[in-house]
Amino acid sequence: MSNNLYLSKLLSWLKFNERVLDLSKSDDTPLLERIKFLAITASNLDEFFMVRMARLIEKLDSNYNSIDEGDLTTEELYKKLSSNIHDLYHEKYYYYEHIQKELTKNKLHILNFSDCKMKEKKYLEQYFNENIFPVLTPMAVDQSRPFPLLLNKSLTLGVKLEHTEDNLLINDAYLESNGALYAFVRVPSILPRLVHLKTNDTHKYIYIESIIKAFISKLFNGYNILSITQFRITKNADVELDNNASDFLKEMENYVNRRKWGFPVRLEIIGNYDEDFFNFLMSQYDLPKESIYKINGPINLGNLFDLYNIKGFNDLKYKYHSPRKSSLEYEEDLFKAIQAKDYLLHRPYERFDVVNQLIEKAVNDDQVLAIKQTLYRVSGDSKLVKNLARAAKKGKQVTVLVELKARFDEKQNIEWAKRLEKSGCHIVYGFSGFKVHSKILLIIREEDDGIKKYLHFSTGNYNDQTAKLYTDIDLITANPELGQDASNLFNLLTGYHLNPNFNYLKIAPINLKDSIIQLINNEILNVKKGKKGYIIAKMNSLVDESIIDKLYEASQAGVKIDLIVRGMSCIRPGIENLSENITVKSIIGKFLEHSRLSYFYNGGNEKVFISSADWRPRNLYRRVEQMVPIYDDSLKKHIKNILIKNIEDTENSWIQESNGNYTKDKPTAKTLDTQEVFFAQIKDQMHYEKDNFLKQIKNKFLK
Repeated sequence: MSNNLYLSKLLSWLKFNERVLDLSKSDDTPLLERIKFLAITASNLDEFFMVRMARLIEKLDSNYNSIDEGDLTTEELYKKLSSNIHDLYHEKYYYYEHIQKELTKNKLHILNFSDCKMKEKKYLEQYFNENIFPVLTPMAVDQSRPFPLLLNKSLTLGVKLEHTEDNLLINDAYLESNGALYAFVRVPSILPRLVHLKTNDTHKYIYIESIIKAFISKLFNGYNILSITQFRITKNADVELDNNASDFLKEMENYVNRRKWGFPVRLEIIGNYDEDFFNFLMSQYDLPKESIYKINGPINLGNLFDLYNIKGFNDLKYKYHSPRKSSLEYEEDLFKAIQAKDYLLHRPYERFDVVNQLIEKAVNDDQVLAIKQTLYRVSGDSKLVKNLARAAKKGKQVTVLVELKARFDEKQNIEWAKRLEKSGCHIVYGFSGFKVHSKILLIIREEDDGIKKYLHFSTGNYNDQTAKLYTDIDLITANPELGQDASNLFNLLTGYHLNPNFNYLKIAPINLKDSIIQLINNEILNVKKGKKGYIIAKMNSLVDESIIDKLYEASQAGVKIDLIVRGMSCIRPGIENLSENITVKSIIGKFLEHSRLSYFYNGGNEKVFISSADWRPRNLYRRVEQMVPIYDDSLKKHIKNILIKNIEDTENSWIQESNGNYTKDKPTAKTLDTQEVFFAQIKDQMHYEKDNFLKQIKNKFLK
């Protein structure tokens, strides 16, 4: 098929970030949540520049002009992205200014130094002298001190100075033609970006760079300061990694360090900058005008997470809903309960604690022989990882595949890997040539009737922090067929295992994509036989052209297809004689929609799967992923209900048009907020389970 049948994935990603930003401008979003979505938008853009835009710039610099999915040349794509991002910046800072006024109305003040009272300025001077001044390092530029190598994403103050009459150390030969000198002061990232003014009014904050600017003359005694310019350079972080290094752990540590010094891809600079300093900066950085972002506001709104996390303003956040316990948590014997039936966990509506509880049970159970697990992203203080270490110290065989190539979590994963290895775990550092993105836990237990395998599969990471913020689905089962496939997968990842059989699990890059194609083909065949054909699929991204082609074919055959794609979507829905039976919806709400689910009508014998993989080339060809069938009819019904509720959502939904634009779902007489509905359902279940649990205790007591 011709390329004009697909949308550009990078432009589609940008549309996703625009939808996130929309939550920051909506009056329906609580005020501090609006701040959070501004921060998320900014953080997303940072990564986009360091990886995606960096690749485009490399192509342009090497005169490699390829064509993307949407039929755009590299140069066309770069210019279109840059234009859209400039518009996004304008919107972002417009909303920031508006939100700041609303914060003031709610007695949460972000001040400029000039707004501070004399008593507050004295406090800030003391704070500067005691906390900031000792860690500042002025970097002058002259013949003996070259232009400094500035760290990636470090907020920096550029200072233009002139020497006084009695300054005899100056080398006049290095003076710029305007008689000025230049120096740099890096704003320390180890200190809080927002400094709390501990005065009578306890809710006043000031940016640390404003404090440094106010007292920066203390760094340059004997010089007159002519101007101070705030800026930040973003650099390429997509540096080359040697996958064949003899010591891969050491190579990953070097890789993380190399990422600090990539080539520049973006300059953010405060709008009232000094022209001479700007020209001096540009003489060092060869950046096109499209890569220069002039800002009216604080640089790096990603730091607004600090403001969101301050205590005492819960009324300015989303109403907190307490997740319910999984029904498995009520069971006295977890292993016996899992042998009896499969369990589904729907995060964050249900607690992630049951997964930690399962590992703890395995650690303390003498019949457990071995634990095998994949780890992609974990929290900084992971109870789960600590329990794996405890299990190894107790003599159990513990094998952990730690994916060191999890982008921007490499450093933390390296630390966890070292600690686990020291505790006696067998550590595998990824899989040569592939990222291991699969989420699997395998517990092997010796029982009276033989060896049993207990499994946990998930659409999301083993991270107890993101488990509170991301929607994901977990399956806990003792299904022996899935257990055998899981064992084969670990044998493949940790040893030499040619032609492993996966009869039930669908594993990328081996058979996952082919299985998806086969499932779609089956719906096409059923429609041709006069039967109903229906597909529902939920994912983060839809990019793979071969799957898109097959979905087009299914639509043309008469298969109804509902897609729920949070982020990038390269398919063009709603085109007559091509995709009129395809709808695409994106849900952006309180929680990040992260679960990958799929449903196939299959002639009435419905098939349901959960997966770690999106439908995009990197997941299908360059990563190890899993797609897991759901066999239990009640669990199938549960996942189908989740998908249907997502389709029915009106409050958080955006409808994708064939040209790639998105429109907010039109309000109807019946409004539905899917995420709130799920919490309401969980609340009803909590009351039922609590009553049932109390009834069991009462009956036990009476006996």
